[in-house]
Amino acid sequence: RLDDPVWTQLSDLLRQAWPHRSGAQMRIVRLAIDDGFNSQVVRAWARKQSQAQVMAVRGNDRLTAEVSRGTYVDIDYRGKKITRGIRLYQLGTGMFKDEFYGFLRLPIPEEGQPYQSGFCHFPQYDREHFQQLTAEALRPRESKGYTFHEWVKIRERNEALDCRVYARGAAC
Repeated sequence: RLDDPVWTQLSDLLRQAWPHRSGAQMRIVRLAIDDGFNSQVVRAWARKQSQAQVMAVRGNDRLTAEVSRGTYVDIDYRGKKITRGIRLYQLGTGMFKDEFYGFLRLPIPEEGQPYQSGFCHFPQYDREHFQQLTAEALRPRESKGYTFHEWVKIRERNEALDCRVYARGAAC
């Protein structure tokens, strides 16, 4: 329901700024929100935000692009498109997971050497966060005589990985 306090909290978060050590104020430039569950409520909230700042997304492991062009998905009760409706973007989640897992494999540089591009620096997260980040594995699967690879959950909770992938999609 749109009257749930979480939507007000999320709207407030979009307006918030955090100080960078340089003194600059950092804001959320782009937020990707999953449209796959409770779509009508997600879209109703997103419609009230700046479309330059908020994008409704769905993951698609088989997408061959990082981010789709976006399609208008909002319709009214008569089935007609809403003029300022919401665009739904598909994210190539498989590509982003491949990239992220590759970044996790980067070695810690020797003292005095630079970090490689993509090296992951983490604050002090608990064990659960890291288990969620690595909650999926790329596994081979056969179908109609062909072998292809797909991302498979190896533990139930994977929200941290989803958030990382969606943040990367929003950045693209």
